[in-house]
Amino acid sequence: MTYFDRFPLIRYDISKNGTERLATDIIRRISFRDRVIDEASLFNDYAVQDGETPEMVSEKFYGSPKFHWIVLLFNNVIDPYLDWPMSDNQLSDYLDKKYPGKALFVLNETGNFIENELVLFSDFKARVDSWDPTIKKLIIYNETGSPSEGSIISSYDSRGNLLTATISRVVDIHRFALDHFESLDGSKDLNPLGTPPDSDGKQLVIGQTGDAPYTIDAVTFGNTILYSYIDGDNPSTHVAITIAQEQEQVNDSRRVIRLLKRDFVERVNDEFTRIMRDIR
Repeated sequence: MTYFDRFPLIRYDISKNGTERLATDIIRRISFRDRVIDEASLFNDYAVQDGETPEMVSEKFYGSPKFHWIVLLFNNVIDPYLDWPMSDNQLSDYLDKKYPGKALFVLNETGNFIENELVLFSDFKARVDSWDPTIKKLIIYNETGSPSEGSIISSYDSRGNLLTATISRVVDIHRFALDHFESLDGSKDLNPLGTPPDSDGKQLVIGQTGDAPYTIDAVTFGNTILYSYIDGDNPSTHVAITIAQEQEQVNDSRRVIRLLKRDFVERVNDEFTRIMRDIR
């Protein structure tokens, strides 16, 4: 008997054509109470190894893969694909699919790029996948030729007006492009539109004035850490975290899970069976 075999059945018009069919009522979600999960005497910590599935962990600790659902529920894993730690290969494939194309960081743009619009420069052309005006990141696909830093590209905005921009930084694989900025010790996220942090971690944002060298002139975009990144500088005051690095950190944070001690597994299994029987 599998986990979902115990759920009640409901009649549901799957095709929206007036014909109802029996379907498993997976909305009837069962979870452990917070006070149970917080009870240290009930569980052991475990670091999921690369490539291990919930079934493999269940087999290792409970002697059978059939208790994989207890592993998932006890760790509040709703989507085993996205919430369970991926293997290195799975994560790489996932990031390639989620973040396709090349990332161009541009300056001096005269408008906003439109999805699926052509981007042109002499013998180079591509389609717009997405445009993030905050960090000036243009994602392109189906490119012919290679975009080069310093090139002026052209496209059209939503009103059909010609727009131009200068490519300042090219990241050939999107997932290795900027995600966010952090302080050197990783304890604080930084404002991309702020100045490099001082010794106290303080930043000034565009338009503000403050300590030297910004006592007279207000901070401009050229003073920001985002501009520094786009312009290719290597900062000594902060760290630029890529999409891949951020997702690797998130994935690694999921590796340490809590496993219900073996002495309690059969009791939980029996109780779950009783509850699901009562709500059928």
